[in-house]
Amino acid sequence: DDNVTVTSGFFDPGDPVPLWDDVEAADTWDAIQQIRTSLVIYVLALLSFVGWMLMTIFGGIGMVALPMDLINSWYNRPVAIDVKQWAERKLKLKSECQRLLADGKSKQ
Repeated sequence: DDNVTVTSGFFDPGDPVPLWDDVEAADTWDAIQQIRTSLVIYVLALLSFVGWMLMTIFGGIGMVALPMDLINSWYNRPVAIDVKQWAERKLKLKSECQRLLADGKSKQ
């Protein structure tokens, strides 16, 4: 019969664009396309969702933590000291080392 048309379920560019009333009037069963999937697809979708959630959480934490880390790194950066302070610390470290060596020798 020439009046029978076979449709694949996809929109044919030669067809007129359906009006909203036509779409609204379609039964729900006609408007839903059913696709058979395997368990692998469900597992991949679940892992994708979990990964997306973890990325959202840790990305948000990182967006807050990065500026704080940069500010703290700048605040706690090593600063230059003058020669007098350096010499005082060197003498203090030398005396502490000598004391520790003496303690070590006495406990042998």
